Amino acid sequence: MMEPFDRPSNEGSPNAEEACGRDAKCKFCATLHRARELELFDPLPELCSPLTPGVQLVNLSSSDHGQILHVHLGRHWKRMFEQLPLIGEGLVMTRNEAAILGRRMIFPELAFTTRGTKGASGQGGLWFDFRALGAARAVHLRCESSHIFGIEFADAAGATIHRFTATKASNLDNFLGWVRLHQACSGRGSAAGEPGRRSDGPASGGGALVSLFAACREQRLRVLATVHTSAVVQRAHFIPRSLQAVEDWWFVSDDLVGLHFCTAQLTHARIDKRVNGLEPRLLFHSHPETPEPALVLELSDETQAVTWCELLHCIA
Repeated sequence: MMEPFDRPSNEGSPNAEEACGRDAKCKFCATLHRARELELFDPLPELCSPLTPGVQLVNLSSSDHGQILHVHLGRHWKRMFEQLPLIGEGLVMTRNEAAILGRRMIFPELAFTTRGTKGASGQGGLWFDFRALGAARAVHLRCESSHIFGIEFADAAGATIHRFTATKASNLDNFLGWVRLHQACSGRGSAAGEPGRRSDGPASGGGALVSLFAACREQRLRVLATVHTSAVVQRAHFIPRSLQAVEDWWFVSDDLVGLHFCTAQLTHARIDKRVNGLEPRLLFHSHPETPEPALVLELSDETQAVTWCELLHCIA
Protein backbone atom coordinates (compact mmCIF):
# COMPACT_ATOMS: atom_id res chain seq x y z
CA MET A 1 0.00 0.00 0.00
CA MET A 2 2.95 2.35 0.62
CA GLU A 3 5.35 1.11 -2.09
CA PRO A 4 4.39 2.83 -5.34
CA PHE A 5 7.57 2.14 -7.30
CA ASP A 6 9.91 -0.81 -7.62
CA ARG A 7 13.52 0.16 -7.09
CA PRO A 8 16.01 -0.68 -9.89
CA SER A 9 18.70 -3.06 -8.68
CA ASN A 10 21.49 -0.99 -10.27
CA GLU A 11 20.49 2.35 -8.79
CA GLY A 12 23.54 2.70 -6.57
CA SER A 13 25.69 4.85 -8.90
CA PRO A 14 25.01 8.48 -9.91
CA ASN A 15 24.27 7.47 -13.51
CA ALA A 16 22.30 4.36 -12.66
CA GLU A 17 19.08 5.83 -13.97
CA GLU A 18 20.58 6.04 -17.47
CA ALA A 19 21.18 2.30 -17.58
CA CYS A 20 17.85 1.48 -16.03
CA GLY A 21 16.10 3.99 -18.28
CA ARG A 22 16.51 1.63 -21.26
CA ASP A 23 13.74 -0.43 -19.68
CA ALA A 24 10.49 1.36 -20.55
CA LYS A 25 8.67 -0.65 -17.88
CA CYS A 26 10.51 1.13 -15.03
CA LYS A 27 7.96 3.64 -13.79
CA PHE A 28 10.45 5.28 -11.44
CA CYS A 29 12.98 6.03 -14.19
CA ALA A 30 10.25 7.28 -16.52
CA THR A 31 9.07 9.67 -13.80
CA LEU A 32 12.64 10.84 -13.15
CA HIS A 33 13.27 11.58 -16.83
CA ARG A 34 9.99 13.47 -17.20
CA ALA A 35 10.79 15.58 -14.13
CA ARG A 36 14.20 16.53 -15.56
CA GLU A 37 12.74 17.34 -18.97
CA LEU A 38 10.16 19.68 -17.44
CA GLU A 39 12.63 21.69 -15.34
CA LEU A 40 15.58 23.89 -16.25
CA PHE A 41 17.89 22.52 -13.57
CA ASP A 42 18.48 19.64 -11.15
CA PRO A 43 20.54 20.90 -8.18
CA LEU A 44 21.48 17.39 -7.00
CA PRO A 45 21.45 15.03 -10.01
CA GLU A 46 23.71 12.59 -8.18
CA LEU A 47 20.78 11.69 -5.88
CA CYS A 48 18.79 10.34 -8.85
CA SER A 49 15.50 11.52 -7.37
CA PRO A 50 12.49 12.99 -9.20
CA LEU A 51 12.06 15.30 -6.18
CA THR A 52 15.16 17.37 -6.89
CA PRO A 53 14.56 18.86 -10.39
CA GLY A 54 13.31 22.45 -10.13
CA VAL A 55 13.79 22.63 -6.35
CA GLN A 56 16.03 25.29 -4.78
CA LEU A 57 19.12 23.79 -3.18
CA VAL A 58 18.42 25.56 0.14
CA ASN A 59 15.16 23.59 0.42
CA LEU A 60 16.84 20.17 0.06
CA SER A 61 18.33 17.93 2.72
CA SER A 62 19.24 14.25 2.71
CA SER A 63 20.82 11.49 4.75
CA ASP A 64 24.50 10.65 4.22
CA HIS A 65 23.79 8.03 1.57
CA GLY A 66 20.75 9.65 0.03
CA GLN A 67 18.37 7.04 1.41
CA ILE A 68 16.03 9.75 2.71
CA LEU A 69 15.54 13.02 0.85
CA HIS A 70 13.51 15.96 2.16
CA VAL A 71 12.16 19.05 0.40
CA HIS A 72 11.17 21.76 2.87
CA LEU A 73 7.87 23.38 1.96
CA GLY A 74 6.23 26.75 2.52
CA ARG A 75 3.36 27.48 4.88
CA HIS A 76 0.58 28.67 2.60
CA TRP A 77 -1.72 26.08 4.14
CA LYS A 78 -4.97 26.98 2.39
CA ARG A 79 -3.45 26.88 -1.07
CA MET A 80 -1.50 23.71 -0.30
CA PHE A 81 -4.51 21.76 0.92
CA GLU A 82 -6.75 23.09 -1.87
CA GLN A 83 -4.45 21.46 -4.42
CA LEU A 84 -3.75 18.15 -2.67
CA PRO A 85 -6.73 16.37 -4.33
CA LEU A 86 -4.97 16.78 -7.71
CA ILE A 87 -2.46 14.12 -6.67
CA GLY A 88 -5.17 11.45 -6.63
CA GLU A 89 -5.59 8.56 -4.23
CA GLY A 90 -3.09 8.16 -1.41
CA LEU A 91 -2.80 7.02 2.18
CA VAL A 92 -3.99 9.86 4.46
CA MET A 93 -2.80 9.46 8.07
CA THR A 94 -3.21 11.47 11.26
CA ARG A 95 -1.17 10.60 14.34
CA ASN A 96 -0.44 11.48 17.92
CA GLU A 97 1.86 9.74 20.37
CA ALA A 98 -0.71 7.02 21.13
CA ALA A 99 -2.64 6.40 17.91
CA ILE A 100 -2.35 6.56 14.11
CA LEU A 101 -5.43 6.55 11.86
CA GLY A 102 -5.00 6.02 8.13
CA ARG A 103 -7.31 5.69 5.16
CA ARG A 104 -6.75 5.18 1.45
CA MET A 105 -8.63 7.88 -0.42
CA ILE A 106 -8.36 10.93 -2.66
CA PHE A 107 -7.65 13.83 -0.35
CA PRO A 108 -11.06 15.45 0.18
CA GLU A 109 -11.89 19.02 -0.79
CA LEU A 110 -11.95 21.27 2.26
CA ALA A 111 -14.26 24.12 3.16
CA PHE A 112 -12.25 26.98 4.67
CA THR A 113 -13.10 29.73 7.11
CA THR A 114 -13.09 33.29 5.80
CA ARG A 115 -9.50 33.95 6.87
CA GLY A 116 -8.31 30.49 5.87
CA THR A 117 -7.18 29.57 9.38
CA LYS A 118 -9.33 26.42 9.57
CA GLY A 119 -10.60 23.82 7.13
CA ALA A 120 -12.92 20.82 7.18
CA SER A 121 -14.16 18.19 4.74
CA GLY A 122 -17.80 17.24 4.33
CA GLN A 123 -17.59 13.44 4.19
CA GLY A 124 -13.83 12.92 4.37
CA GLY A 125 -13.65 13.09 8.16
CA LEU A 126 -10.89 15.72 8.42
CA TRP A 127 -10.65 18.94 10.44
CA PHE A 128 -7.66 21.32 10.43
CA ASP A 129 -6.58 24.27 12.55
CA PHE A 130 -3.77 25.64 10.41
CA ARG A 131 -2.67 28.02 13.16
CA ALA A 132 -1.28 25.01 15.04
CA LEU A 133 0.75 23.68 12.10
CA GLY A 134 4.47 24.43 12.26
CA ALA A 135 6.10 23.10 9.10
CA ALA A 136 5.76 20.74 6.14
CA ARG A 137 8.14 18.74 3.98
CA ALA A 138 8.04 16.30 1.08
CA VAL A 139 9.86 12.99 1.51
CA HIS A 140 11.50 10.46 -0.81
CA LEU A 141 12.45 7.28 1.04
CA ARG A 142 14.48 4.58 -0.71
CA CYS A 143 13.68 1.13 0.64
CA GLU A 144 15.40 -2.11 -0.28
CA SER A 145 13.11 -2.80 -3.24
CA SER A 146 10.89 0.27 -3.57
CA HIS A 147 10.49 4.03 -3.30
CA ILE A 148 8.08 5.85 -1.00
CA PHE A 149 6.99 9.42 -1.64
CA GLY A 150 4.96 11.49 0.80
CA ILE A 151 4.20 14.82 2.45
CA GLU A 152 4.55 15.33 6.20
CA PHE A 153 2.97 18.07 8.29
CA ALA A 154 4.34 18.90 11.75
CA ASP A 155 3.03 20.82 14.73
CA ALA A 156 4.82 23.77 16.34
CA ALA A 157 6.97 21.38 18.38
CA GLY A 158 8.22 19.59 15.24
CA ALA A 159 6.22 16.37 15.74
CA THR A 160 4.77 14.83 12.59
CA ILE A 161 0.99 14.78 13.07
CA HIS A 162 -0.36 14.35 9.53
CA ARG A 163 0.96 12.60 6.44
CA PHE A 164 -0.07 11.98 2.83
CA THR A 165 1.72 8.99 1.28
CA ALA A 166 1.55 8.38 -2.46
CA THR A 167 0.47 4.94 -3.64
CA LYS A 168 0.46 3.22 -7.02
CA ALA A 169 -2.89 4.90 -7.67
CA SER A 170 -1.41 8.39 -7.17
CA ASN A 171 -0.43 10.72 -10.01
CA LEU A 172 3.29 11.13 -9.30
CA ASP A 173 3.75 13.84 -11.93
CA ASN A 174 1.11 15.92 -10.15
CA PHE A 175 2.73 15.08 -6.80
CA LEU A 176 6.11 16.37 -8.00
CA GLY A 177 4.51 19.48 -9.49
CA TRP A 178 2.76 20.13 -6.16
CA VAL A 179 6.09 19.88 -4.33
CA ARG A 180 7.86 22.28 -6.71
CA LEU A 181 5.02 24.78 -6.45
CA HIS A 182 4.89 24.73 -2.66
CA GLN A 183 8.60 24.53 -1.81
CA ALA A 184 9.72 27.02 0.81
CA CYS A 185 10.38 30.50 -0.58
CA SER A 186 12.74 31.52 2.20
CA GLY A 187 13.98 30.09 5.46
CA ARG A 188 13.47 26.46 6.37
CA GLY A 189 10.86 24.72 8.44
CA SER A 190 11.65 21.66 10.50
CA ALA A 191 9.04 18.93 10.09
CA ALA A 192 10.87 16.48 12.26
CA GLY A 193 10.27 13.71 14.55
CA GLU A 194 7.59 11.53 15.81
CA PRO A 195 5.47 12.71 18.70
CA GLY A 196 -0.67 13.59 23.08
CA ARG A 197 -13.09 15.38 31.97
CA ARG A 198 -13.54 13.47 34.68
CA SER A 199 -12.90 9.74 34.67
CA ASP A 200 -15.89 7.45 34.93
CA GLY A 201 -14.77 4.45 32.90
CA PRO A 202 -12.10 1.72 32.75
CA ALA A 203 -8.78 2.54 34.36
CA SER A 204 -6.47 0.79 31.87
CA GLY A 205 -6.81 2.44 28.48
CA GLY A 206 -4.65 0.08 26.43
CA GLY A 207 -6.10 -3.18 27.72
CA ALA A 208 -9.66 -1.93 27.30
CA LEU A 209 -8.98 -0.91 23.71
CA VAL A 210 -7.53 -4.29 22.70
CA SER A 211 -10.46 -6.10 24.32
CA LEU A 212 -12.98 -3.83 22.62
CA PHE A 213 -11.50 -4.30 19.13
CA ALA A 214 -11.32 -8.06 19.60
CA ALA A 215 -15.03 -8.09 20.49
CA CYS A 216 -15.92 -5.76 17.58
CA ARG A 217 -14.12 -8.08 15.18
CA GLU A 218 -16.00 -11.08 16.52
CA GLN A 219 -19.38 -9.30 16.48
CA ARG A 220 -18.68 -7.45 13.19
CA LEU A 221 -19.51 -4.10 14.76
CA ARG A 222 -19.00 -1.02 12.58
CA VAL A 223 -17.17 1.66 14.57
CA LEU A 224 -16.16 5.27 14.09
CA ALA A 225 -12.58 6.06 15.16
CA THR A 226 -11.33 9.63 15.68
CA VAL A 227 -7.69 10.63 16.25
CA HIS A 228 -7.01 14.09 17.73
CA THR A 229 -3.92 16.32 17.47
CA SER A 230 -3.41 20.01 18.14
CA ALA A 231 -3.88 20.89 14.45
CA VAL A 232 -5.65 17.95 12.79
CA VAL A 233 -8.59 15.68 13.57
CA GLN A 234 -9.29 12.66 11.36
CA ARG A 235 -12.13 10.15 11.65
CA ALA A 236 -13.07 7.00 9.72
CA HIS A 237 -15.79 4.33 9.77
CA PHE A 238 -14.76 0.67 9.52
CA ILE A 239 -15.50 -2.89 10.64
CA PRO A 240 -12.41 -4.40 12.36
CA ARG A 241 -11.36 -7.49 10.43
CA SER A 242 -7.73 -7.85 11.44
CA LEU A 243 -6.11 -7.24 14.85
CA GLN A 244 -2.36 -7.71 15.21
CA ALA A 245 0.26 -6.84 17.83
CA VAL A 246 3.76 -5.53 17.06
CA GLU A 247 5.60 -4.96 20.35
CA ASP A 248 3.79 -2.11 22.17
CA TRP A 249 1.75 -1.16 19.10
CA TRP A 250 -1.42 -2.79 17.78
CA PHE A 251 -2.88 -2.57 14.28
CA VAL A 252 -6.58 -3.00 13.51
CA SER A 253 -7.93 -2.63 9.99
CA ASP A 254 -10.28 -3.49 7.17
CA ASP A 255 -9.54 -3.17 3.43
CA LEU A 256 -9.37 0.66 3.36
CA VAL A 257 -8.89 1.91 6.93
CA GLY A 258 -6.07 1.14 9.37
CA LEU A 259 -5.63 2.24 12.98
CA HIS A 260 -2.39 1.89 14.94
CA PHE A 261 -2.45 2.42 18.70
CA CYS A 262 0.18 2.12 21.41
CA THR A 263 -1.11 0.59 24.63
CA ALA A 264 1.92 1.84 26.57
CA GLN A 265 1.05 5.45 25.72
CA LEU A 266 -2.60 5.29 26.81
CA THR A 267 -2.89 6.32 30.44
CA HIS A 268 -6.61 5.90 30.98
CA ALA A 269 -10.00 5.64 29.29
CA ARG A 270 -13.49 6.76 30.16
CA ILE A 271 -17.00 6.20 28.89
CA ASP A 272 -18.72 9.35 27.73
CA LYS A 273 -22.42 8.80 28.49
CA ARG A 274 -24.02 11.23 26.10
CA VAL A 275 -27.57 12.56 26.11
CA ASN A 276 -30.20 13.12 23.40
CA GLY A 277 -30.35 9.45 22.51
CA LEU A 278 -26.72 9.22 21.37
CA GLU A 279 -24.91 6.00 22.16
CA PRO A 280 -22.05 6.16 24.68
CA ARG A 281 -18.53 6.40 23.35
CA LEU A 282 -15.06 5.51 24.64
CA LEU A 283 -12.43 8.22 25.13
CA PHE A 284 -8.78 7.19 25.44
CA HIS A 285 -6.22 9.63 26.86
CA SER A 286 -2.43 9.74 26.59
CA HIS A 287 -1.93 12.35 29.36
CA PRO A 288 -3.72 12.40 32.74
CA GLU A 289 -3.92 16.21 32.76
CA THR A 290 -5.05 16.75 29.13
CA PRO A 291 -8.82 17.00 28.64
CA GLU A 292 -8.62 16.28 24.90
CA PRO A 293 -8.56 12.51 24.17
CA ALA A 294 -5.95 10.98 21.87
CA LEU A 295 -8.48 8.53 20.43
CA VAL A 296 -12.28 8.32 20.44
CA LEU A 297 -14.30 5.22 19.55
CA GLU A 298 -18.03 5.24 18.98
CA LEU A 299 -20.65 3.13 17.28
CA SER A 300 -21.19 3.77 13.56
CA ASP A 301 -24.33 1.67 13.00
CA GLU A 302 -27.21 2.46 15.36
CA THR A 303 -28.86 -0.91 14.62
CA GLN A 304 -26.02 -2.50 16.64
CA ALA A 305 -26.58 -0.29 19.70
CA VAL A 306 -27.60 -3.10 22.07
CA THR A 307 -24.44 -5.12 21.35
CA TRP A 308 -22.27 -2.01 21.63
CA CYS A 309 -23.67 -1.06 25.05
CA GLU A 310 -23.19 -4.64 26.28
CA LEU A 311 -19.53 -4.52 25.27
CA LEU A 312 -18.95 -1.22 27.07
CA HIS A 313 -20.62 -2.61 30.18
CA CYS A 314 -18.28 -5.62 30.12
CA ILE A 315 -15.07 -3.58 29.98
CA ALA A 316 -16.16 -0.81 32.33
